[in-house]
Amino acid sequence: MNRLARKNLLLLGGALILLIANTVIFMPDGQEIFVQERCNTCHRFRGQGGAAGPDLTNVGKRRGALWLTRQIRNAKTHNPDSRMPSYDHLGVLEVCALISYLKS
Repeated sequence: MNRLARKNLLLLGGALILLIANTVIFMPDGQEIFVQERCNTCHRFRGQGGAAGPDLTNVGKRRGALWLTRQIRNAKTHNPDSRMPSYDHLGVLEVCALISYLKS
């Protein structure tokens, strides 16, 4: 590998490390979002929360990230009669944090 290629590879690796570090450092807390968005008023998770909606304790084992994303963004995608409000105002990192929390 020539010197220029090695230098470019190092720069690319450094940029990738910074990107990952920034994502981890600035990843919102899924549990905090769950409470802030009042998900816990309708849903139970790990024995705490409401009973109007389904218990989400094992939802992360039953459903994939894409399904969960669609459900969070607009529950009517899966069930047109759903009473769950749309959370399409949440950013990508917030939705990822919620999904990570539900899968934990």
